[in-house]
Amino acid sequence: MKSKIKVAQSKAEKQKAYNKYLKQYNKAIKEEFYLEAISIDYAICEEKLKSFLYVSGCINQQLDVTKKYRKILRQIWNLNGKQKFGINKISSKYTYILKILDWTEDDKINWELERKVYQKFFKELKYKIIKTIDIRELRNVINKLAEWCNLRNEIIHSLLNKSLEGLEKELENCAKEGFEIAKNLEAIIEKYEKNNDIRKKYNIQ
Repeated sequence: MKSKIKVAQSKAEKQKAYNKYLKQYNKAIKEEFYLEAISIDYAICEEKLKSFLYVSGCINQQLDVTKKYRKILRQIWNLNGKQKFGINKISSKYTYILKILDWTEDDKINWELERKVYQKFFKELKYKIIKTIDIRELRNVINKLAEWCNLRNEIIHSLLNKSLEGLEKELENCAKEGFEIAKNLEAIIEKYEKNNDIRKKYNIQ
């Protein structure tokens, strides 16, 4: 579906938006606009998950899976030939990242059946992940994110059906917990992004 809003084209534009909404988050917490704060938490988490998949060479900025490596990614993500990738949902993003971490620790792909160019790229990807990421820590953060998303969905999708008693406190807790998860995820993935040239090295468009 074509976007109705112009997409940020540079890191500078993205950083400007990030800074603006970080200030907006702090303002929302201070003024008890917790639904707005939760939305900002969600956006930060989703952007960092997308960034991990992008820097890893798995997707492009439009969330299309890299054509060159689709066959291997289907194996890593346990998708058969008829299943769609479905990257758009936040749950798909973190599920695919967890599967990449599984593969990083336990390579079950039969590389003898694959082209050498695939082997070279994916072996380097594995090396970069192991070198720069505490895999156990990232798993823990993603698991917390998945639980948080369930609570966020319960609040957002049935807000008017909830008893007001206790809801405001739950909203506050959800907003603050989501921000903590977002910052932890951000710290891990930004370390992974730093000096990661795998896209450029393998000419991934």
